[in-house]
Amino acid sequence: MQILNNNELSILFIGTLVPDTHEFHNQAFSNSGNLVQEGVVDGLLKQGVQVDILSSQPIPSFPRSKILICKRKKINYKDKSIIKTLPGINILFIRELMRGLSALFLIIMWSIKNKVKRRCIIQYGVYSPPAPILHFACKITKCKYVSVLYDLGLPPKNLKLGSGRNFIYSLVDFFSKIVIPKMDGRIVINENVSNDYAPNQHYLLIDGAVGNKVISKLFDIEYKIVDNDKTIFLCAGALWPINGTRVVLDALKINLNSKIEVWFAGRGVDLELIQEAAKQDQRIKYLGMLNLDELFLYYKKSDVLMNIRIDEDDSLRYLFPSKFFEYLATGKCVLTTKVAHLARDYGELCTVLPDWSSSTLSNYMDEISKISKDDLYIRGRKAREYMLKNRTWDVRSIQIKNYIEEYVFN
Repeated sequence: MQILNNNELSILFIGTLVPDTHEFHNQAFSNSGNLVQEGVVDGLLKQGVQVDILSSQPIPSFPRSKILICKRKKINYKDKSIIKTLPGINILFIRELMRGLSALFLIIMWSIKNKVKRRCIIQYGVYSPPAPILHFACKITKCKYVSVLYDLGLPPKNLKLGSGRNFIYSLVDFFSKIVIPKMDGRIVINENVSNDYAPNQHYLLIDGAVGNKVISKLFDIEYKIVDNDKTIFLCAGALWPINGTRVVLDALKINLNSKIEVWFAGRGVDLELIQEAAKQDQRIKYLGMLNLDELFLYYKKSDVLMNIRIDEDDSLRYLFPSKFFEYLATGKCVLTTKVAHLARDYGELCTVLPDWSSSTLSNYMDEISKISKDDLYIRGRKAREYMLKNRTWDVRSIQIKNYIEEYVFN
């Protein structure tokens, strides 16, 4: 089997990637999704692979946004590539159809331009532009088609999105089950994605990584010989039931250990519950909505980072918590529930709860509060060393490129 040289491989990355600047921040912008796309694109560019970028710029649909026309733009991407945004009338169904047709035309033009090279299209997700249109485009241009499948399945019922949006998700899920098995490659965040959508077909498990944005903010891990009185637990992210906020609050009602403090950072539907609980219990603190610099200052002050995910309606079947990798990279002790393959692949780097009950969480918090700070330091250092060696986007992009060369073009 022939291994390609970088200059023989041309990649067209199609997703929602935009520069992480104020101009592009709105309700539709997903920081976690953008970080994944940055990691993949930056890693491939670093290897010398040619990467062109098409983007369905994240914009809330009209009338949630005042923008009625999504115009075509050319955006400089870190002086390494150009992002071309896909145009469309900003009404949901119409917008995605127009983005799909625009992508079809641009794929044809890109294929002609790169006709002497092996061509691979990598799409982030299956939603925008619609995967069936991209599949058709790849067939007629003889490009390989790979998708980074990080956002599949129906949304949790407790989000109460309404019948219209739930219908859209059901429609996308229906076509995903048709198109995903026909792709030339699948990069999955969770093995359940491949098992359910493309059984018995090859895939690459890339459950996440940390990028330069996180790595640049890592602080020195302090070795503490003398223990502090308090053990500080931190929950950061979306403050809603799936992220375990209510379980944590219930655990504190059971656990009256005065040496435990819990800090919350972020926003969500449970914010009022947390603020009310903080009035009743001095051990609870709400830190606000923090930027990354502010968040890392509190990471440094904390002893334990909590990754509590509640999966009562199987809502996490196709997900994996991106925040978990950020936690491990900080070098702090991580307390987590079981999600997908987490216990199997990362159980030695963190403390994994056997279930997500408040009583179990209370007991584990008590036990951790008795561990000396130097032991917590040793655990955290091991986790950080593993992450920086094995779970950076530079490492992951090498795996992605090898997968494309060895399986997708095989």
